[in-house]
Amino acid sequence: MTLLMGKTIKKLRKEQDLTQEQVAAALGVTTAAVSKWETDSTYPDISLLNPLARMLRTNVDRLVSFEEELSDIEVANFEKKARVIFETGDSRKAMDYCNELLKEYPADDLLRFRLASTSFFYIGASGDEEEAAQQLAETIRHFETLRSSENLELRHASLHVLASLYTMSDDLDKAEEAIEELPTADYDTRMMKTNILYMKKEYEESRKLTQICLFQQLRDIGLHLYTLAKIACKYEQYEKAMTIADIGIKLDKLLHVDQITGTNANYYLFKAEILARVGEKQSALMELENFIPALQAAFAIKETSGDLLFDTIQLKDSSVSTQYIAERMADLIEQSDEFQPLLAEERFIALLEKLRSLG
Repeated sequence: MTLLMGKTIKKLRKEQDLTQEQVAAALGVTTAAVSKWETDSTYPDISLLNPLARMLRTNVDRLVSFEEELSDIEVANFEKKARVIFETGDSRKAMDYCNELLKEYPADDLLRFRLASTSFFYIGASGDEEEAAQQLAETIRHFETLRSSENLELRHASLHVLASLYTMSDDLDKAEEAIEELPTADYDTRMMKTNILYMKKEYEESRKLTQICLFQQLRDIGLHLYTLAKIACKYEQYEKAMTIADIGIKLDKLLHVDQITGTNANYYLFKAEILARVGEKQSALMELENFIPALQAAFAIKETSGDLLFDTIQLKDSSVSTQYIAERMADLIEQSDEFQPLLAEERFIALLEKLRSLG
């Protein structure tokens, strides 16, 4: 941690209308020593911090610029910088940056969660398997720390992520333990609250909460459909898997979820993988052609103000660059086992070029 207390000492000294000589005389040090403190060339001896703070009418925490918690804006800025470093492909440098920040602010759970989530998103970005494994282990360690957070929302969110991370590590017992640690409810009390707000004639608040509940339930339905489609694939029930994916696409379009999340892109890519696997190259290429505009629509999503069902949903802008996502998706498709039979197809090459150009 780098202490930068010089400006603070100088500012407070002038506020008290004191000279460097007066401060030096009161503390029994040289004027040159005070000058070095104020330029951050050296620091005061620890035994001098309390008398110096009293003399400057402050406390030691302010003197050393101690912050118990960062503001949301500061956390967001740190997260943004971490993303920028990750997108250069230097995952080790990015993880070192995150770890140094967490040494400086070890008790800031929100910062830890946001940096760990960023690390999770970029696992494998460097293309080095050994580095990816190390990044995965460090990311798990940060989320494990949050497992005992006093902030219930962060604790529960961390358990959800841990379940995914353990699954990636093939540690399925630990994944199940993380899920079991989460509280369960047979009934969503928010559904009751929406009606209570309505009965109290607080229509705007009822509308906002109802839209949040509807959106989250539709998102969960989409995840269930996707899982059912994947299971059908495992049993080689490809027609069934395709039908389930089509249901997901139609549902998203009918209820406007595709206009908020861009989830249809996942379904189109899933269908393309199945078709390529069974040798239907032209149909697979057609689904990939559907995938690109669906992904592009997801990039373009900025607000929901004109939506029929979700006009009060507040979307959080992602600081992940479009170029990074597009290039990563193109790399994953090109390297996928399912799409290897398409590598020589001109349409496939053109599709990859178009995808990379989205950035």
